[in-house]
Amino acid sequence: MQHWFLRMEQHTRMIHGGYDTLNKTVEQLFNCLYNSCSILKKQTLMNASHSEHIEQLADLFGLLGDQTRLQIVLTCLDEPITVTDIAKKLNLSTSLISHHLRLLRAARVVSGERQGKQIFCTVNDHHIRTMVSNLLEHIAEPHDD
Repeated sequence: MQHWFLRMEQHTRMIHGGYDTLNKTVEQLFNCLYNSCSILKKQTLMNASHSEHIEQLADLFGLLGDQTRLQIVLTCLDEPITVTDIAKKLNLSTSLISHHLRLLRAARVVSGERQGKQIFCTVNDHHIRTMVSNLLEHIAEPHDD
């Protein structure tokens, strides 16, 4: 936080340089403040006691550790898809898909939107999308053993 105040003081001194400098200064100050807040937020999250979140994380990874549920999530990543279409695509019964979707919806991994008699499922949460995409990239990377 001290870094931010020093930057603010530097920017204040620069204001006397004219309107263009002021605009640039305001933009730099905003970027500095934004970056400082992001860093502070990350540090706060990293320094927080993780023990309170371990169980929730383990439950989430356990939920996604099931191959059928993971296939469902991957199927819902691209675009909203009906329960029936998921079942056809994965060659599984709609009742089994519905069972897994209930668990995934309860964990906020997927969401469902009713349109008439059909429910369209999708992965709306950007955290889940990013995590799954990053993990797919990770396993696709060449690795040295």
